[in-house]
Amino acid sequence: MQGDRDHAEMMNDATNRPLEALGRIRRPYPNQGRSGPPQARAAEEIKVSISEGAKHQNLYSHYAQGVEASSPVNKTLEIARNAARDGQPMETIVQILSHDPKAQQFGDKSEQFIKTVSQAAVRKTQAESSSEQLRRQSQKTPALER
Repeated sequence: MQGDRDHAEMMNDATNRPLEALGRIRRPYPNQGRSGPPQARAAEEIKVSISEGAKHQNLYSHYAQGVEASSPVNKTLEIARNAARDGQPMETIVQILSHDPKAQQFGDKSEQFIKTVSQAAVRKTQAESSSEQLRRQSQKTPALER
């Protein structure tokens, strides 16, 4: 009998829905004490994603300066290549590629292209630095006289 009365108090007579669903009874948040209500965290996550999107847009604009290409896809790939050359993380490069739907259609191929280009850039940088080191060493050591 008591259980039926408790159940009746928890239900709305008109809709036969729990009062909690109608917002009349508040329950504690399931993860209370972590970082506030879920709505606040969701809003914070949206702000973070917007700021990250703005960051990627700024990077796209930065790398787009001075890039000339025969098509928008080639321009996007060139911008992504420049970002990879400068050591931007793959996440940023994928965001840059997302500016052009045709570049997105390449999918794994475009990511593989960028990885190959970035690896080539690393090898080129290493080769340049080793040749620079050799030049400095040759300037430091006097030539052997005969």
